Amino acid sequence: MYLDMMPCEGSDQQRKRWCVDVVRKLGQSLKRRGRPLIGVTTYEKSSAVSLHGHHMCRLDVRDFDLLDRYSDETVVARSFARSRLAQVVAYRTKQRLPLSPAFEAVTNHQRQKGAPIRGRRASFTAAARELLASLQ
Repeated sequence: MYLDMMPCEGSDQQRKRWCVDVVRKLGQSLKRRGRPLIGVTTYEKSSAVSLHGHHMCRLDVRDFDLLDRYSDETVVARSFARSRLAQVVAYRTKQRLPLSPAFEAVTNHQRQKGAPIRGRRASFTAAARELLASLQ
């Protein structure tokens, strides 16, 4: 599942804060149901498009009703088949900087140059950071 978040107006900092608030509200709703939000938010900005965010997360079918609040033009919720996960991740991280040559050799990273963004271009939820730490 991913959310495309396109704030309507504001400075880059205001637009980024707005995206953070959307993800925070989703996380709070899941927490009330006793489930963690495991996800990553990526931010993009180019000369043609203002700063916006993409949040990829794992949601149970029983939590899809939480996405009904995002039925307007500024936030669009989309689901995808698990078989398309690699494609979705590659597209959502298209503005990341190249990593080591060994890593890039096994990926099909088509980099798109982005405009400068203050702060991080990607942000992991606390549950995602815990999951990654447990895998090491």
